[in-house]
Amino acid sequence: MKKYGENEAVKGVSFQVRKGEIYGLLGPNGAGKSTIISVLCGLIQPTSGSVFIDGLNIFTERMRVKKILGVVPQETAFYRELSAYENLMFYGSLYGLRGDKLKERVREAIELVGLEHRMNEPVEKYSGGMLRRLNFACGIVHNPKVLLLDEPTVGIDPQTRLNILEMIAKSAALGATILFTTHYLYEAEQICHRVGIIDNGKLLIEGTISELRVMTAEKDIVIVKGDIKADMLQRKLTEYNLTGVEIISIGANDATLASPSGENNIALLFRALSKMTEIKEFNVKQAGLETLFIKLTGKELREN
Repeated sequence: MKKYGENEAVKGVSFQVRKGEIYGLLGPNGAGKSTIISVLCGLIQPTSGSVFIDGLNIFTERMRVKKILGVVPQETAFYRELSAYENLMFYGSLYGLRGDKLKERVREAIELVGLEHRMNEPVEKYSGGMLRRLNFACGIVHNPKVLLLDEPTVGIDPQTRLNILEMIAKSAALGATILFTTHYLYEAEQICHRVGIIDNGKLLIEGTISELRVMTAEKDIVIVKGDIKADMLQRKLTEYNLTGVEIISIGANDATLASPSGENNIALLFRALSKMTEIKEFNVKQAGLETLFIKLTGKELREN
């Protein structure tokens, strides 16, 4: 747990990540993902609880943990007048690398992120995508056993995003244990072995992508906008024998429901709703991680 005054930013979150596994911590902005990363890398102390990395307590064995831990933060931090090669030589030396071993690891990191042709240019000349790739290289230059990635693809172009996801997958294939935070569903579905869904500082559920898809119970999410009253909605669901439809949430001018998949079920639900209000908008989201997130939280992932 982590509290700031009376505010609980993280509420009893507990999980494990296995060797060679990519564990995705999935949630909207402000859910507590970055706070968890800050605790895991030792930047802030938890209010209660403990953290172990490769069997080491991160607060009582800090220096031993730092040697095996790599961190790729959201914000890039380089010496802009230095080249990528010079920045990586500096960061590698901070982890105790020296001589030929340091040079070898720097070359390997540069090749992995595809910056060989620009590695001797000042970083200030780099594009945003190149800076993101260099940021990743700085986190892996010492060949860490454990890698923490905090929203590494925020604000970049699709090609660079694909490159970074490929680099994450390669690192896991080489044996790294990876914790990857994101609020992009398709990223989690593409590369994560297991996913934990977090909202308001709580870990709501976790499992493999296949396990989480099963948890959707093959139901689509229907988001309808109109003048909807809870009691009237329930009567219409009963009247049309829509016993499989769940009411997730009802707002002032909208409602979110979970309906068994299938065109007939959706058409029948639309007919029932149209009998009680003028439908201004009717959106259907097919069963998947996004629908599971909506069922758990009552809101879409992109909402804050």
